[in-house]
Amino acid sequence: MIEPVDVFWKCNKGYLNVPRSLPNGDILIANTGDPAGNAKGGFIVLDGETFELKGNWENECEAPPSGYDFWFQPRHNVLISSAGIVPKRAGRGFCPSDLKKVL
Repeated sequence: MIEPVDVFWKCNKGYLNVPRSLPNGDILIANTGDPAGNAKGGFIVLDGETFELKGNWENECEAPPSGYDFWFQPRHNVLISSAGIVPKRAGRGFCPSDLKKVL
């Protein structure tokens, strides 16, 4: 089990979403927000055997402003991520005017 406090402090992430397995056996999980519910994309990596939190995947590149689902093509070394809703806005329900607001 991954403790939320570990994800908060080690990775500065707070809203994990979609998991995928990587070719090396590790697990990559998309994130939609920081611990305060603000938009923050990115990914965390878990050891595929022990499920220990290894840290952030995007250490060498910029994280997307928000995140949701993703597709990874290791043969081409490409990861494509889609944007998601801001967690603190989703908590109060969908409002069409939110689409006009800046993340």
